[in-house]
Amino acid sequence: MPSHWLKILLAALVAMAIASSPAAAQQPLPLKDGKSWKHKHSGIVVPATLGGAARERGMAYAADDLDVGLSYVVGDAVESLSFYVFRKTNGAVPV
Repeated sequence: MPSHWLKILLAALVAMAIASSPAAAQQPLPLKDGKSWKHKHSGIVVPATLGGAARERGMAYAADDLDVGLSYVVGDAVESLSFYVFRKTNGAVPV
């Protein structure tokens, strides 16, 4: 097999591994109805309602709640808000 095909195959395998990794890491955050949630790494406190919108769910996208997202439903769910807390990963090769 020519070396350029090996490079293409390797690139495809790496892309598939990267693409499947975040989905496997997604975990629901333990949220209590009507209670604020505190991000343990940053100390940011996220309320149960944001701009009058009720919090719907929260997800951790990396181990140890390093990257998280919280979703809020606006009105009759025609619109939604998302609040993210994430690491600055510029220049971080392992991430």
